[in-house]
Amino acid sequence: MPSPNTIIDVSLTITDAPPGQGQTSDRKYNYMFDPDRVHVTEGNTEIVYRLSGKHHDRFQMADLFTTDARSQFSGVEVIENGNAIRVLHANTVKQLTVVLVVVKDRDKQQNIGLDPQVTNDPTP
Repeated sequence: MPSPNTIIDVSLTITDAPPGQGQTSDRKYNYMFDPDRVHVTEGNTEIVYRLSGKHHDRFQMADLFTTDARSQFSGVEVIENGNAIRVLHANTVKQLTVVLVVVKDRDKQQNIGLDPQVTNDPTP
C-alpha cells in the first residue's frame, strides 16, 4: 500500500444490547464509531477503523465492503492482529459511500455488519 498523505483514525466500540434492542440488523449489539462520520478532504487518505472499549478483545476485524463504483477505496487490510482494518481512499470524486465493516464476535462465532458513514470532497 502506498504511503498515505493523511491518516484518519476511527475508534469502534461494540457492546451487547438487551434482547431485541441493538443497532445491528439482528438487534443483538450496539456500536459507536468515533468520529461517527468520516469526511475525507485530502487525496490518498488512509482510514483506520480500530476496536476499542471494554470488550475489544472479544472482537476481530474481518473485512470491509463498499458501494464504491468509482475506485475511491483500495487496499483493504486487516492489521494489528485483527484489532484494526485500514483502507486507502483516493478522494478524486465527490461522493457519499456506503461502507460495511465486518467484525467477528469470537465468543459467539458470528460476524456483525456495522455501517459507518464516509463522505469525501476533493479539493479542486
